[in-house]
Amino acid sequence: DRTPPAISRRSLDIVFQDSHLAVVNKPPGLPVSGNYYPTLENVLVGHFTKSAEPDAWSWPHPAHRLDAPTSGLLIVALTRSSEAALREAFGKRLIKKRYHAVVMGSIPEQGIIETPIDGKDAKTTYLKLREVQSIKNGTLSLVKLHPHTGRTHQLRKHMAGIGHPILGDRLYGIPDFIFKGEGLFLCATGLQFLHPISGLPLTFSIPPPQKFEKRMQKEQTMWERKNLPQSD
Repeated sequence: DRTPPAISRRSLDIVFQDSHLAVVNKPPGLPVSGNYYPTLENVLVGHFTKSAEPDAWSWPHPAHRLDAPTSGLLIVALTRSSEAALREAFGKRLIKKRYHAVVMGSIPEQGIIETPIDGKDAKTTYLKLREVQSIKNGTLSLVKLHPHTGRTHQLRKHMAGIGHPILGDRLYGIPDFIFKGEGLFLCATGLQFLHPISGLPLTFSIPPPQKFEKRMQKEQTMWERKNLPQSD
């Protein structure tokens, strides 16, 4: 085990924890790891003590990644055996993930995207939940996304590739639709997998961040003010 990262006391929402693993709600704008401070690894060290299991890591290890601007559910391994089993499950695509996003434009009610990424197969399914009118953009859509593969930036690339980039995406979106201080409108809202030690099914769900609904309501309100007829 490597030397534990420096401690960060930044707040962290712990959704679930036992002696083998934890599920946390990663804040937006926080890298999972890397040559930055703080990263999620720094924050994890500040919130977890070493597990009592005999094969416990000396500090918590993120079992997978989320892009820095993406918020939401992330699994943390507290023991060597749980991390190995989780990585195998991810490799076999046995861990189901769900995301919510606000995307630009009026997207079809549902669809499948199978455009390869970096020469590798990639599959995303989506379901539109609702849409609002927008003066600047025409329409914004709230969608539920299910990545069936785990390619780098998969959801961001796939949505941009079909002409519906995720709102606030500085890499694949449209610069005019980067709202200061609001970040990327993409959140990992659901996880479903078998516990790596007990084998029991685990399901976790969180609502999309409040900023999703606030932005959509704001866009709709501004559009109505401009377009609805004025009464005397």
